[in-house]
Amino acid sequence: MATPQSSLRSAAAKAWDVWSQLATNIELQAVGVDVAGNRLRLRVAAADLPSAAAVAAEAARQLSVSIEVRLAEDGSEEACTSRDNCTSPMKAGIRIRQGSQYSTALCTMNFHIRIGSNEQFLTAGHCGYSGSNDWYHIGYGANKVGSELATLYQQNGQDAMRVEMPDAQAADDIYSITSNIVGWRDPVQGEAICASLGNSNSIDCGTVSEDFHSWIGDSCGCTIWGANHDNISTIGGDSGSPISVGPGAPYPATGVGIHNRSNGDFARLDDVLDAFGAELVL
Repeated sequence: MATPQSSLRSAAAKAWDVWSQLATNIELQAVGVDVAGNRLRLRVAAADLPSAAAVAAEAARQLSVSIEVRLAEDGSEEACTSRDNCTSPMKAGIRIRQGSQYSTALCTMNFHIRIGSNEQFLTAGHCGYSGSNDWYHIGYGANKVGSELATLYQQNGQDAMRVEMPDAQAADDIYSITSNIVGWRDPVQGEAICASLGNSNSIDCGTVSEDFHSWIGDSCGCTIWGANHDNISTIGGDSGSPISVGPGAPYPATGVGIHNRSNGDFARLDDVLDAFGAELVL
């Protein structure tokens, strides 16, 4: 005889207390109602699965319902309400700050990358040319997101650097554009591109004017190589902003650049990844 849904929900509410009395050494992580299976689903950690079966049997007897024990899925509360408060995970296009949580020396987080099994993020290399090597995000609190690991901002290099970040914060999301980054490639002259601009707090689109281009870096006084775009309006602090092709649901995004300068100069993402021996987090 099927258990009414109201009874299943009532049993689900009681399951936490019953479990805590039966098994103080096995943490119950989630309780749900499986309507199709006419039972409760209780979730525990992988290490607890073998010993949880006996506890579940006694809990089922006390609650007068059937119980299935499953593996708990990893998860965390997501908070992304602004470009200054976006964690779990973080997104390309949010503001990052040099030296402290509320520093006025700010740039924008670019795409997240992976080298081996280690997740990191990219931003403009000139952002870290001088001053602290530590980078923060207001929404992440007083703990730094990570420290600069390597830069390409040097003679005949690119205006890009990579920064350590907690692996759990890495994602394939671009703030305000899409959560489906499908890859990366070189920019193509004349194609439409869009940037998620951190400090401007906007999405602005333009075209690739030159897909291979060089200039003299303002901070290093060295020759920098990259590309150039037209008609994307930026302000200070937008350096590092992710540039992509094809953004916006339902279309996937392909990463092509790291915004560098107000005249449209940007680093070529594919060249940066090659130089670092990295790939995007997808």
